[in-house]
Amino acid sequence: MANRGTIQPMDEQAASFLCRGELYQPATVFIERMALCQVSESRFDQLVIDRCRLARRKMDKKGANRRLLQGWLKSAAETLDLLQLRTSSWIERFVAPLGRRPKVGPKVSQSTACYRDIRLSTDPGLERRMEDVGADSLAAMDDVLDLTFEGPMEIDPVPPVLEDPLPVVSASSLPQRPIRKTASPIRVPAADKVSVGEDFIQPSRAKSKACNRPSRSTQRTSPRRRSPRKSVRSQSSTQSSAKVPSVPTRRSSPRKRPHSQSSGPVAKKSTLTVDESPSSRVVSSAPSNKGGILVEVSSPGPAPKNRSTRPRRCWIPDCPADVRYAKPHAFMCHLPGIVDERLPPASIAVLRGRKEALLQAAVWLLRRAVSDLEDLVEYVRMQHLLESEKVSISDSQIVAMRAFCGYLSTPCPDIFTMDPVNSIAVLTHWKVVLLIAARIPVVERDYWRSLYPIPEEVGIRTPRAFDAHFHFDRTLKAMGLPLNSTFEAVLDGTPMDKGKEIVVAGTCASYCDPETYPTRESLSTLPTDMAIAVGIHPKKRYNGSELDKVIRKLKELVRLPRVVAVGEFGLDHSVPVEFWHHQMVMLEKILPLVEPRHVVVLHCRGLAGDSGTEAYLLLLHFVKKAVPEDQRIYLHCFNGDSYVRDQWSSAFRNLYFGFTSMAAKFTPVQIRALKGINPERLFLETDAPYFNRPEHQWSAPNQLYWTAEAVAQHLNFKAVSLLNATVTNAQRLFQQ
Repeated sequence: MANRGTIQPMDEQAASFLCRGELYQPATVFIERMALCQVSESRFDQLVIDRCRLARRKMDKKGANRRLLQGWLKSAAETLDLLQLRTSSWIERFVAPLGRRPKVGPKVSQSTACYRDIRLSTDPGLERRMEDVGADSLAAMDDVLDLTFEGPMEIDPVPPVLEDPLPVVSASSLPQRPIRKTASPIRVPAADKVSVGEDFIQPSRAKSKACNRPSRSTQRTSPRRRSPRKSVRSQSSTQSSAKVPSVPTRRSSPRKRPHSQSSGPVAKKSTLTVDESPSSRVVSSAPSNKGGILVEVSSPGPAPKNRSTRPRRCWIPDCPADVRYAKPHAFMCHLPGIVDERLPPASIAVLRGRKEALLQAAVWLLRRAVSDLEDLVEYVRMQHLLESEKVSISDSQIVAMRAFCGYLSTPCPDIFTMDPVNSIAVLTHWKVVLLIAARIPVVERDYWRSLYPIPEEVGIRTPRAFDAHFHFDRTLKAMGLPLNSTFEAVLDGTPMDKGKEIVVAGTCASYCDPETYPTRESLSTLPTDMAIAVGIHPKKRYNGSELDKVIRKLKELVRLPRVVAVGEFGLDHSVPVEFWHHQMVMLEKILPLVEPRHVVVLHCRGLAGDSGTEAYLLLLHFVKKAVPEDQRIYLHCFNGDSYVRDQWSSAFRNLYFGFTSMAAKFTPVQIRALKGINPERLFLETDAPYFNRPEHQWSAPNQLYWTAEAVAQHLNFKAVSLLNATVTNAQRLFQQ
């Protein structure tokens, strides 16, 4: 196939870039791929140092972009440090100085320390003091204590990266057993339910007041959003009839500064002990010799998940490294390449190699000949090392495990588990392979890695891509091919760079020149995964009679079922101002041709050197009058700012944005607009034959990798991940 290419090893790619005097962009991708490349440490060091020297030599040249080159060195240093590939002293000596590392853990000021959420700390014995509780309430708590939940508390949503939400737990299923024998436990009524869907509660989200004397908040909160009031009542396990006034939870005024107030001398203090184990939630009270109420959390279970990954010792006994990211370290230093998860899971060469590698490991571990892998499964099960590990199995790993079961003709369980290992296919998980490698002597392990590398005939899986906008007719003309040439001829005539090969999973061909419009017969010869858009480019100019003739021709084409989009058309203010009115006249004649089934592909350009705010807003004025708000709108080659993005998004709820390799030169204002777009509304396009690489005279859909790199660097995505994600987005838009 023309859109498939052979995969060159990463070290060879890096060497070829160095020979040409080019830096591998971006630096983060270069370091990550080199980390997974099976090369010696000296070879790795030499390749990284050579690139850093090349960057410094470029910086010394006159007219060099020093800021870009310094950013490359800084990104390389940060990635090396993040992946713990080399020590800090090595990085600062050969790459670039490292910035000051931020302190890990939440910072709590003195005024809010007593109100912080208990789950922000990893200390299971954390105690929290709640001041400002009235004397009447404390006295009543010694005799009667009741806790009533009247539904989940409404709090502001918190970014999901902090903690995974917990399921809703029914209070009736909680065990009524106190952990501490300090007082009688509080039993939650069976009819009530405790919602803990928001596992992370910021200190400023909810406060409490005691009895009739309100206490002031320790955090400033917004007065615009108020959470419903909750009531907490005291009920004794032995005297259920006694009640005290409810203690509602409310938001206090944001203008009040925190201070403590008391309703009189407190005769006795109490301590509330809360057990937050995964299977129980028990609250008990106990006297305290300190003022206020102490809330103590006892968690016999595992500590809450901490998103800050700390360095830990590698499983391999003779490996001295303290690694922060175990997976890339394991593949780079210890595991054979045949178990690489990026390999196609159903390839016979991959499946055969994995089976042979595991059988060889079983021979070394069991010291006898083996014919199947059942004994190796039992060996791994008896190690009991995976019990304490939080091992997750991804969807891609499940697909690979099922393929391995089919290859071995063994039963495939509905759910794969690693504690205990319930299938031979689980042996292919990288953590299980690492556990096996830890039991193999170093000499045999190195031989194991060299014996089972990545098969040459397989290589790494090539990413899929969807070019959401290119000009088929103009590309053929730029290549010197006749207009009746096939799409395969375009791909065959446009080479892909090494390491940037893609599989073109679909395209949207835009015909915006009436003189080269496709016919009904030619449309039937185009690939089925190619969406067709027909329009008139705004730079085209026609007089009155010519424009009417072109519009009639366009009207006939957009009625064909094969044409799923109208465009590109719109406004282009990069031309002299005396031609702008022609574009508005043509715009008003094309918009009535749009049907509800169509995708409207819009072209918009502002003045030279401008982000085009005035042009985008003027175009929005025309489009809003002509099409409904649920019309599918596609802003091709978007380069606007956040204000333009928000104005269009509020006008049309089915709005999508396309980006070209021009994103590599975006200003900070345009980058902020790009970051604010929902990834499900984002598309990549080559706009072929334009935005070509310097070494090529034209571009083509199979060069979309350059666009993915230009956009991904602003979104902190990998180019491959962005390519695969936009395939789904584009197919959903154009194939409805």
